[in-house]
Formats: sequence, C-alpha cells, structure tokens
Amino acid sequence: SPVGRCANRISNACFVLNGKEYPLDNNDATNCLHGGFLRYNYLMYDAECATSQDDASVSFSRVSPDGEQGFPGNLTLTITYTWNDANELMIEYNAVSDADTILNITNHSYFNIGCGGQAAGDVLGAQVQIASAKYTPINEKRLPTGEICDVAGTAMDFREFHDIGSRIGEDDANAQTVSGYDHNYILPGNPGEICYAAAVRDPESRRIVEVFTDMPGVQLYTAKELVEQGGKGGITYGNFGGLCFETQQYPNGINEPKFPSPILKAGETFESTTVFRFGIY
Repeated sequence: SPVGRCANRISNACFVLNGKEYPLDNNDATNCLHGGFLRYNYLMYDAECATSQDDASVSFSRVSPDGEQGFPGNLTLTITYTWNDANELMIEYNAVSDADTILNITNHSYFNIGCGGQAAGDVLGAQVQIASAKYTPINEKRLPTGEICDVAGTAMDFREFHDIGSRIGEDDANAQTVSGYDHNYILPGNPGEICYAAAVRDPESRRIVEVFTDMPGVQLYTAKELVEQGGKGGITYGNFGGLCFETQQYPNGINEPKFPSPILKAGETFESTTVFRFGIY
C-alpha cells in the first residue's frame, strides 16, 4: 500500500519551493495528508515480475505528471517488492524528477499478527519495540511542533518491548499516556545505511515482524479511529485493529526548517529500502 508523493502531513496544505507556493489538497483538518485525495495506492502502474533461485519480485512503475496532487515535476517512480527465502519482504523505492519537488514515499500496510489472522481482534496486547530515543511531538492537529524530544519518561518510550495498550488512556500534558499512537520516531542510523528500526511481536501466536530501513524516521500508527469495514471472511476491522510502521522522512519536513529536507532536486535519483522480516520467537 504505497503512499506518496509526500506521505504524512503538510501544514496548511501548502509549501513554498524555489520561491513559489504550491497549494495542496486540504484533507486532514488544515493539513494535506499522504498526498491528498488522490493517493498513490489508488493509481495504475506498469508491472514487471522477476524470479531467481532465492526470491521473487514484482516492480510497479509509473510517471506522476507535473501538477499531480499539486506537486511540481514529472516524477518517474518504481517500487519493487521482493520476497525471499529468509521470510523477508523487501521494498525498494527509486524515483527521479525533471524538476525540483518534494518526496516522501512510504508503505502503509496494517499488521495484526495475533492468533486467528484477520479475526485476531485489536493489537493492544501486541508488544512493540522501536530503536529510537527521540521523537517529534505533535499538536492537536497531529502536526509536529518542530521540537525533538527524548522518549524517556513518556508514553513514547518503546526502547524495550512492551504492550501497545499499556500506556494508552487519556491524553495528558506530561505525555505519560496517549489516546493512541500516530507519532514519528527518529532513527539513529546513518544516511543510506539499512538498520533495525522496530518490531512487533504477539505473545500468544509467537509471531514477530522486524523492520529495517535506511529512512531517518518511522511513524507508529495504531489505528485508533480505523473506519469499520468488512474484511476477509466477513470480519469487521475496528479501532486498533492493526498497526503500521511507516518508514519515512520527518512529517512536514518541507515546512520545518530544523527537520531534514524532503526536497528532491531535478535529475537526482532517490533510492531507499525498507525490509519487513517475518518469523517466530
């Protein structure tokens, strides 16, 4: 489930690049969220499959034309999904634009690895670990405030595995509890280096999913307000029915000068890799 051209939130649904203002869809309070109403997972792609002795892959490619979703530049994008014999799903992103633009591509798949598969219920009893000591706090619109804070002593601290639901309650000013997670964690890896980012495991099923990435951040989203909808076997997915690890640039990076820039210069190639490793523990 790819999300782009710029995943997560952009404040006031606009940004300025090279002195020009670009208005975007206002689809989340006053924000543009995940590129607006026309998202990358709704679009058609050219597909190409490949197999080898140890893996199989499929590549999806398309050109996002200049002005699509409001973003500048014709963006040529390829996303390759590879499944290998180590039970790893590798997602590789490759993109180039013919004009300066902004880019933040991620995967927004939901995971629920409890017993019963899609019938497992909510994920509040699943355990999460995130290899991060810092996060970007958010305001009431779920936009980063521009601060970078320590997770220590807050409900954001997942440096050790613990139940997702153990610190979920009512929001409070000291961040001791949250009503749900929709926060960006800052990862300690070096640019271009694929490192361990996060994991979720289920104590009952003993399943585990580990996440590795070369992106600077990962968004933990626990689907507090998941719109109820029918799934496989007539199951209804409800609140906290799954969680996402969205490897990414920092949210609203184009409008926060202290954050890493999501600008992709004309003619430069963007490449990034995220790996989901499945197993038991």
